[in-house]
Amino acid sequence: MKIFKTYISKNLIKIFFYFDKNFFKSYFIKILGFYIFFIFGVSKMLFQSTSYNIFFPYNNLVRRSVFEMEDFLKDYFPAPFTLLPIPENAPEEIPRINAISKHGHTSLNISLTTAQVTTQYDDNFNKDWSKCQTYLNERIEKLYEAVEKILKTNFLYSGFITEFYLDDEKDDPLNVILNNF
Repeated sequence: MKIFKTYISKNLIKIFFYFDKNFFKSYFIKILGFYIFFIFGVSKMLFQSTSYNIFFPYNNLVRRSVFEMEDFLKDYFPAPFTLLPIPENAPEEIPRINAISKHGHTSLNISLTTAQVTTQYDDNFNKDWSKCQTYLNERIEKLYEAVEKILKTNFLYSGFITEFYLDDEKDDPLNVILNNF
């Protein structure tokens, strides 16, 4: 796991993590949660959003797999998924499939080379990383399965972005980053 980039603005911290394909995917959120709390050592963090990206080799089965994806991911993203009318010659990173969770907090976008789960947290989740962790683990593990079983490919690498606020005036985000990285 590598920290790829950090962004700081007032009390907002955004961290980009990178995982290569050798990283044991089923424990990434647990390790990440420990890492965030250990490094920052602050208890008043408000999680705003997370985005998890799985990168895989170019795959032309994405458009044809929309119904299988709907069926496989139906517990997390109700059908129908949106099959976007993107021309075949459009850049491969443009999403071809889009889905939104039942309550609208999480979106799923699948392109010819990536699958991305982005979640916005509300007041029921944003103060409790363990709730975020459980929520993410379920969806991301299922997404890995979908990439492997439906798209019939393995992932190359993955990345995780988390955005949170320090809800304490005494914790200056710049100093927290400088003192811990």
